Amino acid sequence: EITASEIWRYALYGHPTLSIYFQSPVIFRRIKTRKNKIFLMKGKDDPVNRLCYLNSDIIL
Repeated sequence: EITASEIWRYALYGHPTLSIYFQSPVIFRRIKTRKNKIFLMKGKDDPVNRLCYLNSDIIL
């Protein structure tokens, strides 16, 4: 019989391919650390950044 700990051990060694499913949308962003502080980096085509600057003239 296979136990849960055996499955996790094999997964940590990279033997099986595991999939992770999120119930809600997840946004991955780069971070930068300086003096023990974490800063979120914004990309050029970051959709969250673009939504912040939308106005009625831009929306199609």
